[in-house]
Amino acid sequence: MRIRRREAQAVYASMKTTLRSIPLLALSALAFAQKPLDPDIIFSTDSVLKRVYKFEDADGDKSFGQPGETVVLYDNALGAIPLLNPMCLTQSPDDRLYVGDAGLDRILCLDDHNEDGDAYDTGAPTPTGDEAWIFFDGHAGGNAGGIVTERITSIAVTNLGQVWVSVANDTPNGKDMILLLVDINGDGDANDAGEATVHYEIAPGAAADFSEPVAVRQGLDGRAYYLENGSGFLTGLYRLEDLDFSGSINAPGESTLFFRPLPFPVAFDFESIDQDEQGYWYVLDNGNNIVFRARDFDVNGAINSATEATTYWLLELGSNVSDIAVTLDGALFVGDDRSNDRLLRAEDASASGTIEPAGETVVSYDDTANPVNTDSFSGLTADFHGHADVGTPYCGSGSNQCPCSNDISVETGCANSTGAGARLEAEGTDSIANDDLEFLCEGLPPGKVALLFQGSNQAGGGLGIPFGDGQVCVGGSALRLGTQFADNAGLAVWTHPFLPLAGWTVGSTWNFQVRYRDPMGPCGSGFNFSNGLSITFTQ
Repeated sequence: MRIRRREAQAVYASMKTTLRSIPLLALSALAFAQKPLDPDIIFSTDSVLKRVYKFEDADGDKSFGQPGETVVLYDNALGAIPLLNPMCLTQSPDDRLYVGDAGLDRILCLDDHNEDGDAYDTGAPTPTGDEAWIFFDGHAGGNAGGIVTERITSIAVTNLGQVWVSVANDTPNGKDMILLLVDINGDGDANDAGEATVHYEIAPGAAADFSEPVAVRQGLDGRAYYLENGSGFLTGLYRLEDLDFSGSINAPGESTLFFRPLPFPVAFDFESIDQDEQGYWYVLDNGNNIVFRARDFDVNGAINSATEATTYWLLELGSNVSDIAVTLDGALFVGDDRSNDRLLRAEDASASGTIEPAGETVVSYDDTANPVNTDSFSGLTADFHGHADVGTPYCGSGSNQCPCSNDISVETGCANSTGAGARLEAEGTDSIANDDLEFLCEGLPPGKVALLFQGSNQAGGGLGIPFGDGQVCVGGSALRLGTQFADNAGLAVWTHPFLPLAGWTVGSTWNFQVRYRDPMGPCGSGFNFSNGLSITFTQ
C-alpha cells in the first residue's frame, strides 16, 4: 500500500491546479469526511490447488483484474510447511492469517510481515522468526491438552487474541466441538498446557453426521455463535452462553437456537456466517442459493424469522458457494465454484434492504480472465482493518483564516512558497495491536525540515488559530513525534512504530499536524503548518 501511495503523489500533484481553479464555495463541498472508502481486501483458501490467495482492489473498480491485485500468498508447492486441505481461514487484528487445514488437522499462521506478497520468508519479527508457522496441532500428541481434531471447518479470532474453532468429526470416534485457543505464553502457538480447551462438545458419542458445526464466530455481544448443519439437529445459528461460568458449555440452556429462516421448498444447506459492524448476521445457504440477513432487534436472545430477517441476496441458481465475507464497508463476498470459479461482490448501494440483481452485484474475479488461476474458494475472509487513508482531516485553509489571505484549499494547510499547501495523511490501520501507522505530508517546500506532533484536542474548535504563515490546528497536551526533511518532490514520511512513546490507547482520539520551515513563505514568518488529522484508535 505504501508503494502505491507514493506513486500516486504525481497524480495528486497534477490535480492541485484543477482544485485551485474551483471556486472556494464549491471546494467546501469536498469535505474532508468524503475520503475514499477502504479498498476491498479479501483472502481465500483453495483446497484443490492447496493455496492461499490475497485479492486487493487497489484501483477501486470493484474487481481484482489488474496486474498485482490477485496474488498467491502461500502455495503448498513452495512453502516450507505443507498444506493438504486448507478449508477455512480468518484474519486477526494484528494482520495474521489463521488457516485451518482439514486434511492435516492443524492451523497454520501466515504473516507477510515484509509485505512482498508472499509468506515464505524467514528472519521475520514473528514469534518463530518465520512468516509461516504452525499455530495449533490437532494430531494425537500434537498439543499438551490432548485435543484431537478431525476436520476443522471454521476459525474466528477476537481482539483479545481468542481463537475460536469449529470441528466436524468424520468418524464415530471423533468429536463435533467448538474449541477455544489462546496463546497464553506468547510463543506463537496454542499447543501448550491450558492454551486449548473444548468450549462445547456437541452431542457426544453421536454418529458422524448427527452434528456438523460448519462455522463459528464471536458476536459483537461477546458470546460465541456457531452454525449447525447436521442431520440430527434443527439446523440453524446457535448461541452459546456460559451461564454457570464453568468455562465451557455443558449445562441445560447454554446452547440455544438463535436463528433459523422460515422454511423453503429446498432443504437448507448452511455453509457460513458473518456479522457486520451494525450487528446484522449473514447466513449463507447453498441449498437455496440465498444469503439471509438477520438481527436481534428486540435483544431477546433470538431472531424472529418473520420480522427480524430477510432474504438479502438471491444468488444465481446453480451457484456452489461455501463461505461468505463481509468487509468493513459493508460489501459481501462469496466464492462461486463452478466450471469457471468466480468471486462475487454485492453491496446494497440503494439502501433498499436487499441486493438488487442489476447494478448491486458484480463479478470481482473470474479465473477464466485472470492470470492467477483458482480451483476452489473453500474459505473467505475480509481484511480486519482498512488500509486506505486513516483518520479524519480537519482545519483546512478554505475558511479565509490564513494569516495573509493565503487560503488555498479545504484539503491542505495555508499556501506556502511552492504555491500549494501542505497536506497531512496517514496510512496503515488505526489498530493499537498493529502499531503500523505511517504519516505522509506532501506539498512541502523541498529540502526543508518538518516536525510531526500530536495533541489531545483541536485548536479553535477545529477551525484552527492563525500563526506564522498558517494555522495551528492541534492543542491541549502536545507531544513531538519526530522531524523529517522533505524530499525533492515535497514529501516527508514518518514511519512506525510510535508506541509506547505516543501513548495511544484503545478508544482514545489524538490530533496530528506538521509544522515546517518555509523561509520564502508568502507571509514572511519563515514557517507554516499542514492541515490537522484526527484519529480514534481501536484494538
